[in-house]
Amino acid sequence: MKNQSISFTPFFDKNNVKKIMYEDNIYMVISDFLPNTRLYSCSSKAGPITEEIISPSSRKEVTKFRVVGDSLVLFCTYAGENKMTWKWISFMGSTGSIRVIQSIVYRNKHFGNRAKYSNLFHPEVTISPVVFEDAGKYQQALDGKTINLVTIQVTAFPSTKVHLGSDVQLSCRLSHLLLNVKMVLIWTKYNGYTYNHVKTQELDLNYMENSILIKEIKMNEITNWACLVFNKDHLVASAPIDLNYIKPKEPDITNNQDISTTRASSTTTDDLNMTIPDSVDRGWPEEIKIANALLTSCIVIILITLIVFCIVQKQKKLGGKNMDVQTNVPLSAELQYTSVRFYKKPTEHEKNIVMNHNQDSDSEVVYAEIQHNYIEDDATTS
Repeated sequence: MKNQSISFTPFFDKNNVKKIMYEDNIYMVISDFLPNTRLYSCSSKAGPITEEIISPSSRKEVTKFRVVGDSLVLFCTYAGENKMTWKWISFMGSTGSIRVIQSIVYRNKHFGNRAKYSNLFHPEVTISPVVFEDAGKYQQALDGKTINLVTIQVTAFPSTKVHLGSDVQLSCRLSHLLLNVKMVLIWTKYNGYTYNHVKTQELDLNYMENSILIKEIKMNEITNWACLVFNKDHLVASAPIDLNYIKPKEPDITNNQDISTTRASSTTTDDLNMTIPDSVDRGWPEEIKIANALLTSCIVIILITLIVFCIVQKQKKLGGKNMDVQTNVPLSAELQYTSVRFYKKPTEHEKNIVMNHNQDSDSEVVYAEIQHNYIEDDATTS
């Protein structure tokens, strides 16, 4: 219908019907025609009221489209003594069955607890939730009626949790194609009943999906997405995808105030004593450098004096072995200068040097010497 004032009114379960407005058309997608259902009316408010009576298909084979996560209802037109059997042939080639005997459901491992029997208004088996691999043909054993199930899967990569500013790729694919039927997947943005076109992809055996890349999603681009499935020119399914848009975290005002206060106090301190990393030369004043040098020199002189004193005392006890102490200091002088030499056996390299100077290669060599100044007292100099 190409008049947007047209509305559809189902006379039965409203949850079984989805209304979609797309490109000047209003579509009513009915998931399951219930048995004995005949009244779905289409009325136009723009002109004379008209009604179209839509009846369930009487064909032996019907095609149903289900989005992964939906439900599939298998009706049984005749179930004598609460017995019904559905044979299943997967689009991948595997087989199985669903049988109901005295209200007890028998199924293979593929369906597990997802297949449940109900006889509230009429006998039926509901498979929920539908998975992508449920696609295939379901044939009722009593009357041979067949349901060709096509499953639809929509995904978001890397995740349905989308951070603003990041990219996301949306994909929509079908389990299999119908013979000699043009299948089209269309990505749309929607708001309520209104769907707007974004990207169309006609399917073939080599290309079974429609993908779209959304780059750097911004706040004003937040919207709802759905994949529409067209069989020829007829809308047969709508597959929405729920995206969870995650906004950037807003800065904590309290923490910012604390940081600002800390920075202010730190700035005041830095005005008096700037903090410099240990790896950087602090650039001490020249006076401090001189004081450190003098202090270091005094400590070294004291240590050397103690060492010399200990060596002299030890030399007196040992009789001067392997050591030649040349003091040349008057007895009455105040000790301020001395000379101490330490000898050792020469290395091979040092032996060669000694031989070049026409000396005995086995003679000992000086390896250290300590000298100190001294000043004679008045009695010595007079």
